[in-house]
Amino acid sequence: VLLSDAVCSEWGQHVPPALFNECDAIGREPYEEVLAFMEDWSNIPPITCSVGEAERYQARVTGFKTIQLGRRMSYEILRRFGILEEQDQLALPLRRLREQWLLEGIKAAWEEDPTDATMRSEE
Repeated sequence: VLLSDAVCSEWGQHVPPALFNECDAIGREPYEEVLAFMEDWSNIPPITCSVGEAERYQARVTGFKTIQLGRRMSYEILRRFGILEEQDQLALPLRRLREQWLLEGIKAAWEEDPTDATMRSEE
C-alpha cells in the first residue's frame, strides 16, 4: 500500500497511466474498507464506553490489517471528514511530534534487536 501511495503521490507523472491506475486501486482497497467503517458512526464507541466495547472497536480496527493508508489516502479521508488541517503553521508542530514519535519507535526497535535487518543502515 505504501509503495502504491509513493507511485501515485511522488512518481505519478513518471509512470504509465495503466501502472498509476493499478497502484491507485491497490491503495483504494484498504481505504474504501476503512472509510466505510469510519463513516458508520455506530462503529465508533463513545469515550465513556465499556472495556468490552473498546476491545470490540480495537479488534475491528486491527482486523483491517492496515498499518497506514499512505499520505495521499490519509489526506483524502481527513478531507472527506472535514478534519484535514491545511495551514502549515498549525500542521507543522503536529508533524514534528509525529516524526519524533516515529524516531523513538525506530530507536526502541533498534535497541530491542540491533541484528534485525530492517534496522540496519547502509554502510
